[in-house]
Amino acid sequence: MSKPHNGYSNYATWRVQLEILDGIEWESPVNADDLELIVEEIVFDNAVEKDCLAAGFARSFLGDVNYYELERMINEELEENKTDYQKRRENENN
Repeated sequence: MSKPHNGYSNYATWRVQLEILDGIEWESPVNADDLELIVEEIVFDNAVEKDCLAAGFARSFLGDVNYYELERMINEELEENKTDYQKRRENENN
């Protein structure tokens, strides 16, 4: 069982946020499935052999990532960073 790490549900989730997703400028809300695809693309596009031992370890590690937690965190940050103008426009459209 994974234990919390640095405010995240586990080490793998924290590490993926820190090493892969941090620094990406999100312009619209994300979902967990898209985040998983982005992470896998970044990790495995750099792998020489997709089925090598290191790739197997990477897949195992990434299997522990809580992408739903990352989705919630990113989307909450996007919402917090919206300007008053953007919030007014959304309210007018609803």
